[in-house]
Amino acid sequence: MQISCVYLARFLTILIYGLPGTGKTELVKTLCAACNISLRAVSFKDEESNTLDGEKRLSNFQVIQQALKDASNTAVLFDEATDLFPVQNLLFGSTSKISKNMINNALENNTLPSFFVVNSIRGIDEAYLSRFSFILDMPQMNKQQRKKILVNNVPPDVLTQLSPTWIDNVVANTSTTARQLLSATQTLKLVETNKKNYQSSLGSLLEMHQRYQQQPLKNAHDLPQYYSTEFINCDYNCDLLTKKLQQAKSAKLLFSGLPGTGKTLFAQYIVQSLNVEYQLISSSDLIDKYVGESEKNIAQLFKTASQKNIALIFDEVDSLLGDRSHMQQHFEVTQVNEFLNQLEAFKGIVICTTNYLEALDKAVYRRFHFKLVLAPLLPKQRLKLLKKIAKQHNLVVSSTWRHITQQLNELLLLTPGDFNAVNARLTWLGIESVEDYLKELQVECNFKQPNSKQKMGFV
Repeated sequence: MQISCVYLARFLTILIYGLPGTGKTELVKTLCAACNISLRAVSFKDEESNTLDGEKRLSNFQVIQQALKDASNTAVLFDEATDLFPVQNLLFGSTSKISKNMINNALENNTLPSFFVVNSIRGIDEAYLSRFSFILDMPQMNKQQRKKILVNNVPPDVLTQLSPTWIDNVVANTSTTARQLLSATQTLKLVETNKKNYQSSLGSLLEMHQRYQQQPLKNAHDLPQYYSTEFINCDYNCDLLTKKLQQAKSAKLLFSGLPGTGKTLFAQYIVQSLNVEYQLISSSDLIDKYVGESEKNIAQLFKTASQKNIALIFDEVDSLLGDRSHMQQHFEVTQVNEFLNQLEAFKGIVICTTNYLEALDKAVYRRFHFKLVLAPLLPKQRLKLLKKIAKQHNLVVSSTWRHITQQLNELLLLTPGDFNAVNARLTWLGIESVEDYLKELQVECNFKQPNSKQKMGFV
């Protein structure tokens, strides 16, 4: 900020971009206040409260520049400038009616220092980007910053009522923005909220904001209460692996196995044990409909993770690292090439999971330090997990544990995921006994048998 104050001179154009709610506009206001500079904003509406389009707002921007060209200590803010820059579409061409000359003239001939704020620079012509004096990527807050905002905006007498574990879970979500935290806490200040209900009310408001984000919440799923590495069946000591990773700055792991064996949960357990922020990624987060954009998304993801020390978990990575020898399109091959190059160069923590190990490109394997295969539960793991869940949900035993053990061991390919599926419908099915729980596990296992005859309708 001190450097910016020194160089905040005439003819300077600054572009600030970042996800909604990261504080881009507030940064401009804070910067100008620190430099003792008056900030003038380009309006979104005319005198009759009609919304202005990009071309009219650009004309107003130029009017402000000319009217205040002799003014000292004054800057101009062009907020929400996305509609100003024509995004190039391969099918339909430019999405803006504003002439290129008009935009170039505004960027090159400004008489006052000017800030342009957008949510993304994706699709903006490089010819425009090259005309900015400075381009700032507004990063998301880290865990400590999110916690500071939350703590500072919750009433002190209510703060003591909040569970420390709940607070940690809230601020661990990397997609939570300053705007969301401020909006939720300010809303509760406007309504009378019982101290005992404050935590649930605040949680509901934050969930509402997350629900309507462009990117859904993917990295704040709580592990099941019964979760333990003792329910993972693999040929390596999971606790020892986690302990060794705490001493490593860089590690790349590949987890494979049948669906439900706990690959993704184990990956989340590891990064949470390392006390690092992480992002859970699926192919839909990276694959773009336009040629070349997917590669850019992959490169940007690894760049951001490296800069912010974020661990990456790729779920169902076979959709991103498929065998190139079976691909028909050139762009499919270049996507795999880009991912492999970025993966090899990355110096942080990466964990990839797949149900289809044989579908991966052969060049993938050498890039991982650990390759673990997770198998279905062993007989002793099944029984221990069932007893733990029965105790947690107060399930009664109508017969004997010996008889239940015999039935449990008859289930084929039983995984922790099957227990998760039954737990999800435990309450609304009214399951009160271990025997009824066992029947539901049987239903889950039946779906895995290709020759089993399933009844139509609800089961």
